[in-house]
Amino acid sequence: MIKNRMLFLIVMLVLSAHPTVASTLDKQIEAFFHAQWGEKASDIQVSYPQTKPQLDCEEPILNLVNPQKKWGNVTISAECHHKKTFIQVYIAIMGNYIVANQSIAAGSVITQDSIRLQSGRLDKLPPGILLDKTELIDFVALRNITHEQPIKSTMIRKRWQVKAGQVVKLILNGDGYQIITQGKPLTNAGLGDMINVRTENGKVVKGVVTNQGITISDKKN
Repeated sequence: MIKNRMLFLIVMLVLSAHPTVASTLDKQIEAFFHAQWGEKASDIQVSYPQTKPQLDCEEPILNLVNPQKKWGNVTISAECHHKKTFIQVYIAIMGNYIVANQSIAAGSVITQDSIRLQSGRLDKLPPGILLDKTELIDFVALRNITHEQPIKSTMIRKRWQVKAGQVVKLILNGDGYQIITQGKPLTNAGLGDMINVRTENGKVVKGVVTNQGITISDKKN
């Protein structure tokens, strides 16, 4: 009788262990995605299209397989003892995204007045939706954008600060010296872009587009 009771207790402990681990994993995955989004998301719901795999530890190291994809069908890796297991999850998320506040014509520069924030289910929107106004201000529309249409990264480009073949100022910064000359960019580029420039003597160098011109660093580390 005592042996039967002992066997029953052991079986119950084994059966109850898996839900505890699963519950812990669920909470870790939820915390992981809340950390990814911070205050940008008002609500995050995690579901599992497939059965969760068994893991060899209670606190795996979690990572996004594709860091650019943070909602909808997502794959995360869970690492235990240097062994990775992949978990399929579906992330339903409420948050703010950018829509056109008015019709925007192709070639127009996007301003504060032409866009606004709207709240909704991000996982129901197409890929590439922009979430931050700073990602659009002073950019140029590549196509006509209708009123209240969600704006994607493929709809805009940087406003060109310099254009290919244009004569621009080159600023060469070295250790203790600065040389100012001229050159011609090989491509169009916006502020902050790294581009190739042909100097007056025909040499091609790399520089960063700034408001002053194209800055080239010759400083030794």
